[in-house]
Amino acid sequence: MSQPLNVLFLLVDQWPADSFGFRGSSCATPNLDQLKSRSTDFVNAFTTCPLCTPARGALLTGRWPHETGVYDNCGVGYSNQPRMRNETATWLDHAKEVGYRVGYFGKWHLGTDGLKDRGLDGFDDPGEVHTPYDERPGFSYENTKDYYLKHGQQILKQGTAPFWGETGPDAGPSKCGMAVDSGLSFLQQQRDSHNDQPFFLTVSIADPHFPHYLPSHVLAQRDSLDLPYPANFDDDFSNKPAFQNGHWWPCHDTDTLTDNDWKHIFDYALRHREYVDAQIGKLLDALRQSGLEEDTLIVFTSDHGDMCGAHNRFDKGPYFYDEVWRVPLLISMPGVAPCENAEFASLIDLGRYFNRFFGGTNEPTEGLRLEDELGKTKQQPQDSTYAHGVYDMYNGHWFGIRAIRDARHKYVRNLNAVDEFYDLTQDPHELKNLIDTPGYREPLAVLSRQLDEFLEAIDDPIRHVEAWPTPGQVVHVNPYRN
Repeated sequence: MSQPLNVLFLLVDQWPADSFGFRGSSCATPNLDQLKSRSTDFVNAFTTCPLCTPARGALLTGRWPHETGVYDNCGVGYSNQPRMRNETATWLDHAKEVGYRVGYFGKWHLGTDGLKDRGLDGFDDPGEVHTPYDERPGFSYENTKDYYLKHGQQILKQGTAPFWGETGPDAGPSKCGMAVDSGLSFLQQQRDSHNDQPFFLTVSIADPHFPHYLPSHVLAQRDSLDLPYPANFDDDFSNKPAFQNGHWWPCHDTDTLTDNDWKHIFDYALRHREYVDAQIGKLLDALRQSGLEEDTLIVFTSDHGDMCGAHNRFDKGPYFYDEVWRVPLLISMPGVAPCENAEFASLIDLGRYFNRFFGGTNEPTEGLRLEDELGKTKQQPQDSTYAHGVYDMYNGHWFGIRAIRDARHKYVRNLNAVDEFYDLTQDPHELKNLIDTPGYREPLAVLSRQLDEFLEAIDDPIRHVEAWPTPGQVVHVNPYRN
């Protein structure tokens, strides 16, 4: 019997779905372009929640936040989100159980000791210390803003904290570089000492998450580009939820950004992604040179997207605009022809795919079976299929958002705020909320009914809460706890 396939999982943080050379972007991504040339490219892939910790909790487990208890960012802001429980099964555990040599390097963001206690063959300490808000009495929005400003003054040769900047030689090694170096070491050990055992290597790169601080030598590798503003930069937020204009974190305060700042943000964010592509190239080259490439499944995705000026917003926030909801997803399976597949795929589908890949059989039936879609060219998603998203908390602030979309329409249910409905064919940049437009009552009713059926199918506890907090209200305990 032949040895099982190896797996190399490349997870990045906050990468827009279309910012690749192979998607026609100005972003030069030769290494990911090459990976795409031998992958199934899921062009309609979505995160479960456009926020780091909840997205990663769903991805690692194949389970929704109410099933894992992971609703909010862990250890950030006003959050009291506990770490993901060690007894919560992930595909890391399943891979170990079936005899894989398992390594995980880089960003975890699911709380203290989540890697150390899983018996992995290789991991690094992501340096996460879970300190709930009620144990950090000195935290405040203003203190965090002051920290960003002071830290920027210390390390930046030029720039505007916490958005963009040029660092000198004293800024220290990048988290991206350290994670990739650890992955390279794992592959070297695999080639030299563990060829008789299949491996599952995850390299979780914390970049190109903001702030877009880049060292001088990276900036010198390419001339600056005069990039245009996003087509939806001038959103007036008419008939949209008021909380979308809230400053829930210092990076949400874009009011003081100048034209010069925005131009640098567009440029530095793009070059940040190019830097990550170059680092990923080192891993792909090492895999090829080791002779393991032909026996290795390679997967690339991001935990969520990036606003980067869309709707005059930076980073991400409590909303489901496609800029943050959509993610890239490439799956390169040996022996499977490359293609583009437009079925709606989700990070939770990817988590369940990994669970099944490593022997799991008790997986929910809703969603897309990615293994059945590899190598299949599809121009459009099937009729009556949908992307779903959930959003409960942002750094301790409650929002309670549920989202659904099909090939043309998007419906966002905002508890205690105005709902949103967009015609993505007529308004691809999501500028006009049609929630009260008579001509759209029928498609709105269809998506609303489908959303209700989905929430019932997954037994979402949001259906049973009688009194909702105000959107943006600081909530220190799980609002869905019975």
